[in-house]
Amino acid sequence: MPAWSKPLERVLGAGGFAVVWQVAGEASVLKLARASHDLARAQIAREAEALGAIGAPAVPRLHAQGVLPDGRAWIEMERVTGTNLGDIIAAGLLKTDHVIALGILIAEGVARIHEAGFAHRDLKPDNIVRRADGSLVILDLGLARRLPDDPDDPNRGQVGSIEYMAPEQIHDSGAARAPADGYVVRQLFAVGAKAKKRKPLLGFVEAQKVVLEASVPAAEAGAFAPGVTVRVADA
Repeated sequence: MPAWSKPLERVLGAGGFAVVWQVAGEASVLKLARASHDLARAQIAREAEALGAIGAPAVPRLHAQGVLPDGRAWIEMERVTGTNLGDIIAAGLLKTDHVIALGILIAEGVARIHEAGFAHRDLKPDNIVRRADGSLVILDLGLARRLPDDPDDPNRGQVGSIEYMAPEQIHDSGAARAPADGYVVRQLFAVGAKAKKRKPLLGFVEAQKVVLEASVPAAEAGAFAPGVTVRVADA
């Protein structure tokens, strides 16, 4: 694998798993794992695999991947600029045609991920960005798993953003296949239509209640979708 040699400009974001840097003078970013153990390298490798298989424009374009001398894995990918869905929703009530257009774009992007043989497992408003040209890109494939089965899944246990998980994923992340992503798409569409302030689809307490009171077999996951009332502004 190639060594990293490009200068970095500034940190764009950081989480418990990785730090994202702006690459100096280029329209790309470096995602660098915080840890140097085998699991961290496997997680970065899986994200790079998913990005390469899915391809732009549905997800950021993969440029390169490698491992630093200290063992930390990295990915260089396209830097995506635009407005995330959370900010779009927080801005106010969306008109009918805008909600429909966004919903279609989200569904098409998620379908492309599934067609490439992956489930995202971490869909949420902040991971969906609308570019200035109106196109949509889905970010953060760090929890992607292969479909239909993934015995080498490096992300085990309860993974994802619990407020946005489908019930079967809260119960068992290994059960999160394409229908689990579809559940979140339907809910994002409804939240966009209601144009509520940015908030989780499920409060943390409610999510835990799902875990304790409902066991949803993976085979039935696609049919599990609470009814929602969609209110939109007049077009």
